[in-house]
Amino acid sequence: MKTIQIKTKSFFELLKDKNYSMWQLFEQMINEEEEQMIIFIDEDEKEIAHYLLPKNVKQLENDQKVFSGYFKEKLKES
Repeated sequence: MKTIQIKTKSFFELLKDKNYSMWQLFEQMINEEEEQMIIFIDEDEKEIAHYLLPKNVKQLENDQKVFSGYFKEKLKES
């Protein structure tokens, strides 16, 4: 399994500057051959949330609905 760490603040600033969504990026990262774990960390490198990238777009779309609400709550807590 491949692990990808993302510093949340700079990641979302970059996405905002590029007018690009996290889910568009995740869709491009889908790899049917290898599982990928995305770990969101804060500026102190503390884990905020993690996400196992699915192997197909349909599951990604389903996950988007659930994860978006969860992630918003986690960001408020940090």
